[in-house]
Formats: sequence, structure tokens, C-alpha cells
Amino acid sequence: MELARVFKNKGTKRTIRFGAWGCEELGLRGSQAYATKQKEASDAAKKADENVVTELDNLLLCINLDVHGGLIGTNNSTLTGPPELTTTVKTLSKELGAGFRVNEGLPSSDSTSLAGVGVPGVSFSRGTPTNSLMHSRDDDIRWMSPKALQKHGDFVEEFLTRYVARAVAFPFEKTLPDKIKKDIEEYFKRVGRKPP
Repeated sequence: MELARVFKNKGTKRTIRFGAWGCEELGLRGSQAYATKQKEASDAAKKADENVVTELDNLLLCINLDVHGGLIGTNNSTLTGPPELTTTVKTLSKELGAGFRVNEGLPSSDSTSLAGVGVPGVSFSRGTPTNSLMHSRDDDIRWMSPKALQKHGDFVEEFLTRYVARAVAFPFEKTLPDKIKKDIEEYFKRVGRKPP
């Protein structure tokens, strides 16, 4: 929510949409419903007029924030997009000293639903010992650190500012590597759901 406030005040050359979906732990249901709705609307519009530009066409990148705030831990980034996206996150992490572990793959998180409809993504998270308490009665805000939240927030703000909000041309292709496409199919088979 803080990033939404920041970009409302900062302004942007592109639309940045902020989404908050429920039921991620129950099979990405909220984000999958959103992705499916976008895909169905796009398919219907293209059927009526193949030259129409749909909302799905304009969804170029998903930035997913999932599990943050632990004081002690590691910063992680999982990418489902073109190689230049991976290179950019690695470079910016080194430049800003954020220390993100950068991996290409498919996280079990909401960006996977968007990848299922062809939208590349970057999922940022923080691995901490207290993650083992998630979704239990011991999951408590006391285990979160404002400093750790600030560090992630600053990094994502800088990424969005440089490469989305202020970039003259959007710098990343809207493509998914073949391995990611295969991983998406396997993921949805494994969880017993149809891809969006």
C-alpha cells in the first residue's frame, strides 16, 4: 500500500496497477480468477476484432511481493521472464546493496497466475526463520522489522521508478522462456487446476 501512495505522489509515464488477491495459499485462487477473467475478455475481444488492444495486452510485467519483513534472513527474487529482466534485477541488487538471491523459475505465488496468461513476473520475498510460523497461531507481527520492510520497499520503488514509471520505452519483452512455460503447465497439473 505504501508503494501505491508513493507512485500516486511521484507520478508515472505508465499505468501501475496494484492488486491484492486472496486465497493464495489455497491454490492461487484470487490471482487465478483475475488472470482467467483477463484472458477470457481478451479472447472474446480478439474474436470480435483481431486488431483490438486489450487490458491483457497492456499487462507487461507483474511485480509480486510475498512474505516480507523478517529482521534476520535472505532477500530472494524469482523471475519468470526474459533474460534481460534477470540481468536487471541482479545488477540493481548489486548496485543498491540489496543482496537479492536471483533465480529464474516459477514461484508458488500470485505471479504464477499472471505468467499463466503470458505476463512475465518478478517475485520478491524474504526467507527468515520465522517463516516456519506462517499460517499458524504463532504468526505474529512482532516477528516483523520496519527496517527489513523498508529495505525491500526501497528496492522495489527504485526498480519501478527506473524501469516502469520513468523509462522512455518499456525495457522488457513480454515473453516467457520455454522452460517457464513448461513449468507453468506442470505446476497447474500438480495442484489439480487448469491454467488461466
